[in-house]
Amino acid sequence: MKNFFLEMVDTPSPCFFLVAGPCVIENADTTFAIAQTLKTITRTLEIPFIFKASFDKANRTSVQSFRGPGFEQGLKILGHIKSELDLPVISDIHLPDPQLRPGTGSSFPPWQRLPLQQGPTACSWKPTPIRKKRCVTGPIPCPSTIWQICSKPFWPLKRYLDKRMSSLLKQVKMLVLDVDGVLTDGRITYTDAGEQIKSFLSRDGLGIRMLMNNNIQVGIITGRTSGALTHRCRNLGIDLLFDGIQDKAAAMDQIAARTGIHTSAMAFVGDDLIDLPAMGRAGVAVAVADAADEVKSRADIVTLAKGGHGAVREICEAILKARGLWDRAMKPFLP
Repeated sequence: MKNFFLEMVDTPSPCFFLVAGPCVIENADTTFAIAQTLKTITRTLEIPFIFKASFDKANRTSVQSFRGPGFEQGLKILGHIKSELDLPVISDIHLPDPQLRPGTGSSFPPWQRLPLQQGPTACSWKPTPIRKKRCVTGPIPCPSTIWQICSKPFWPLKRYLDKRMSSLLKQVKMLVLDVDGVLTDGRITYTDAGEQIKSFLSRDGLGIRMLMNNNIQVGIITGRTSGALTHRCRNLGIDLLFDGIQDKAAAMDQIAARTGIHTSAMAFVGDDLIDLPAMGRAGVAVAVADAADEVKSRADIVTLAKGGHGAVREICEAILKARGLWDRAMKPFLP
């Protein structure tokens, strides 16, 4: 039988994947929380993830120490994690006991057994296959995300992310932004007179100015109209403001016609479902960290920062660095 893990690493383009979980199942709630957290992290990084935990940890230094919940209860917990979180799950046994064969009255999924191995772990099981050779493709985080998750980053993966992000962004000649949830945190405040109040991050504004000062144009497409936004665009020198727009893909085409920049050379930053058509039209689709899951899953890049909290600055800097313009952009601020 072909080794499941070998399929992901013994290839011309080996894939980094993670097998992780608690050493032993302590209880159902804790084990589920660990699996859920690991799924969130690996989903953000687009790393294939296999959850592993032991239901009986026999190699203890003391016979009095906790060994786990046992076979039946342990496999119920693992089966629940598999079904509720839609994760591939593996475990291990230490004796080739016939009663442990899958499909013998337990609630464990009918996984296939791999051949017996030499050593302390006599047998392991093959999980329901995940997408074969699912390497770091599709949505990727800005490289600094790795530092937030790992105290010792996996350097080959970080180098891959740096290189891939650079290859995506070096083609960008224009950045197009949504407003609510991207330039702001998404909250809308109304005065008694019915006027909208929006808060913008000054660091995002500086990032926008740095792009424009280096001949990378910036445009705005939003579904709402707001006097505060009009003033903000005037302050930043943004002339391409399309507000009250419901068809954002059509607005992308209008921007292309006005600027002569093809949509394939644009990056669009969004956070919600209404942004998906524009993201599909853009050459590079960017989602902020707190965007809707459906948006992040269709993005080329997912920022580390949330909307209204530095996401725009983050992508501005990434574009300048990918285009080789960062040193020039920094000159006005250096002594």
